[in-house]
Amino acid sequence: MGEHILHAVVDANGNYEIDIDLDKSEKNNLIKLFAQGGTQKDVALISQLGEFAGLVEAVGQGNTVESSEYFGINITNVTTAEYAFIVEGGSVLTYEAELAAAQAHVDREEKLEVAALLKAAIDHGQALPDGIDSTLELASDFREAQKMLKALRKLGPELMAKLREIKGEVIACGGWSYRPTLWGVIMKRAVMLPS
Repeated sequence: MGEHILHAVVDANGNYEIDIDLDKSEKNNLIKLFAQGGTQKDVALISQLGEFAGLVEAVGQGNTVESSEYFGINITNVTTAEYAFIVEGGSVLTYEAELAAAQAHVDREEKLEVAALLKAAIDHGQALPDGIDSTLELASDFREAQKMLKALRKLGPELMAKLREIKGEVIACGGWSYRPTLWGVIMKRAVMLPS
């Protein structure tokens, strides 16, 4: 958040807790959450949130924000795909209005295709292309992502049916609702705010 880098340990269920203590002057800073796979070293996911002030507004009892109250704190294959499209042109986001404008220009179908590829790599054992070291790198390299999709299509109808099923799961949840089925792909979490 802004100039702050906050760390958290994610448990086996994908839950994490971050204590945040920021000055009120930083309320307009955008928040970016990053997750790196523990046993899956090639899993790297990211979620670009809006301003800190929006997170503060979502605070529930005990100064805690749950994923059901503020979905952006989920770090998922979908948020990673969206982030890759948002920053594709080298955009540096500073304000929430810039973020909203960038999100409005993301092609939903392309985002869901990339999200399905990420899930195939994370949960279904599909190897990343040579030279690609993480799922975040794959999401950010659209040429490699398209090459991987083309290669998977050649492997046969069974695998493509699985990819369509994966994509259908993402579409069924609107790309943005909680699905507690994936480690590191969609995680429950809580963010603690100072009293």
